[in-house]
Amino acid sequence: MNFDFSLFFLAVGLAFALEACMWIIVPSRMKEAVRVLIQLADGQLRTWGLVLLSIGLLLCAIGRYLKG
Repeated sequence: MNFDFSLFFLAVGLAFALEACMWIIVPSRMKEAVRVLIQLADGQLRTWGLVLLSIGLLLCAIGRYLKG
């Protein structure tokens, strides 16, 4: 299995673009989200990080499965 750098950069670029859209469309809500994140304990942030990582890996696995 070869690592596809082109696909990797496309995925990272898409993540940046989607994140940027939220800052452009609703900057006040994004500021509030950052305020909430700052107030969370490190353990809570780690837990949410693991949850989001798991969801991301699951989506990647589903994408690979559907690609065939």
